[in-house]
Amino acid sequence: MRRIAVWILCLPVLSTLSACSDDPLSPEERFPLARGMGLDPGVLDSVFDAAEASGSSRSLVVERGGTVVAEEYFQGYSADSLQTVWSVTKSFTSTLVGIALDLGLLPSMDATLAELIPDSVYPLDGAKGAITLRHLLTMSAGIPWVEGSDGSEYSQWVAAPNQVAYYLDKPLASPPGEVFDYSDGAAHITSVVLHTATGRSALEFAREYLFHPMGITQSDWWVDKDGYCFGGLGLWLRPRDMVKLGRLFLGGGMWEGERIISEAWIDDATRVQIDAAGNGPRNEDYGHYWWIGTGGGLGAFAALGYGGQLIFVFPELDMVVATTSDYSGSRANASTNFMHAYSMVVDGVTRAAVR
Repeated sequence: MRRIAVWILCLPVLSTLSACSDDPLSPEERFPLARGMGLDPGVLDSVFDAAEASGSSRSLVVERGGTVVAEEYFQGYSADSLQTVWSVTKSFTSTLVGIALDLGLLPSMDATLAELIPDSVYPLDGAKGAITLRHLLTMSAGIPWVEGSDGSEYSQWVAAPNQVAYYLDKPLASPPGEVFDYSDGAAHITSVVLHTATGRSALEFAREYLFHPMGITQSDWWVDKDGYCFGGLGLWLRPRDMVKLGRLFLGGGMWEGERIISEAWIDDATRVQIDAAGNGPRNEDYGHYWWIGTGGGLGAFAALGYGGQLIFVFPELDMVVATTSDYSGSRANASTNFMHAYSMVVDGVTRAAVR
């Protein structure tokens, strides 16, 4: 609910004060830091009103120059509410791969699954064994996956006895590295590779090398039937902690003077690695589990999750925006909520920024 300015004490002896004020806050009162950070409070006022009125938004956080300038929560959610971020998880998984590469725990982006996954996890044949970590991170492994507005194989994959086998049992549909095919299955194998290389789950690794250094104290992550964290979904975070990932990337991998991840990895992860063939909501391209080129020509990159869980990073504006939204109900409803959140940021919040 939009905050209301109320007199804390209405003293009856003050006859000149006839009633407590219930006037809504002005934009400047609602967002007192905005103007000083180069954001138009009037535009923010309209955007946040629209978020509340939508009935689907759960949170909207706008950060610029390292300062949270505007932040509100809806539908009973609060700053302390852990929320599932769905496919935003993929961008965190990618970041963990970069950290593992920096630490020498993974050999290279061109290491093959035959090298990275032991037979005890899944015995790979020659063709699929040649799939590389790079192929997984660019969604070009060549193993088909059904993902679209008209349906998804997510439910049958999750219900399968073994999520690794479900994906890797599939025959190749194209040579690795040639065709973009957005896939929860491919992202999950990335988590399995990370787990095998580091000797700990993605959540355990994240807590030590990413979350703890950045002050992320609350998190959870769904696991498959063999205990591997889902690489493409299932991470639970608070919206302000989603923003922190974007700020880490804007800072070139530094966090409060500490190097978390190499700048070279950030550069690679957030530049075009493959043509996404129109799979993004506005024909974005793809990096390493980041969508590239979103934001109305602002050179932005984004982590995009089912139903409207989003992190947008706008380097030209020195700004990060995170949203969470209702994802329940039909896929059509989730898609509507996604596009509302997407447009709210790209067509709304960015208008508040003084260039």
